[in-house]
Amino acid sequence: MEAGSSNSSGQLSGRVVDTRGKHRIQAELKRLEQEARFLEEELEQLEKMDNASASCKEFLDSVDSKPDPLLPEFLFGDLLTYLQNNRASECNMGSMVRRPERSKTMCLLHSLIFIFTFFLYFSSTR
Repeated sequence: MEAGSSNSSGQLSGRVVDTRGKHRIQAELKRLEQEARFLEEELEQLEKMDNASASCKEFLDSVDSKPDPLLPEFLFGDLLTYLQNNRASECNMGSMVRRPERSKTMCLLHSLIFIFTFFLYFSSTR
């Protein structure tokens, strides 16, 4: 009889554990169903949207078509020619002998402007 009584108590405790496990499984199943519905709705929204690459291309085309208001509007070729001509006239030995401070400063200034302009030109052509 002891074997029978221990067996019946094992079945009883097994049923309690099964009931708790059943509720946990049902709760997990509901959570998974909600997540599946959410993902289906998100997928439907994504299917309705335009392609991102087309939108990005449109945006880039609109940005490229408008000039940058912060950059001056002049031709870099003309500016480079101007700077090269003025640099040559300011940085010759005769002017350095007459006004050494001004000429060295002007040479440095023209060199910096030339380098900056060169940088702007190549950064804007990329």
